[in-house]
Amino acid sequence: MFIKEKSIKNIYTKIFFILTVVIGIWTTTAIIGGTISDNIAISYTISAIIIGFFFKSKLKYEETKVK
Repeated sequence: MFIKEKSIKNIYTKIFFILTVVIGIWTTTAIIGGTISDNIAISYTISAIIIGFFFKSKLKYEETKVK
């Protein structure tokens, strides 16, 4: 996997994936439209952020020490 090969901290990948999900939620509700689409988008966004920070990613960040 591309991200596994890079030395990116786990929190940055987590934020990237959460932002991708949030953008997808808002794009989908904007396309669908309706009277309660904003309420749905807000509730899904809040739940995606909360769940995204609770789950652990299996990507590992290894710090290389220069001697």
